[in-house]
Amino acid sequence: MSEKQGKRNWTHEETTLALALYLCTPTNKIRENNPNVQLLAEAFNRTPTAVNMKLYNLGSHDILLKQKKVHGREPDKISGKSP
Repeated sequence: MSEKQGKRNWTHEETTLALALYLCTPTNKIRENNPNVQLLAEAFNRTPTAVNMKLYNLGSHDILLKQKKVHGREPDKISGKSP
């Protein structure tokens, strides 16, 4: 996505497909360098970082993660980059 395009809201279809990816991806594999994240980003004309953030946003509503006391991640962990 070029910088000129700017931000755009996620469509229902994009959110549904992102949720499907979230549900079949172990939490520790949600990273922007994950090949499935990259494929979805390309299909949606979004950056892998945007898809990665969407997956973590979906995870914030995951009752099972809350039961395991898994909380939000630090930005460097969200992006999969080392500090």
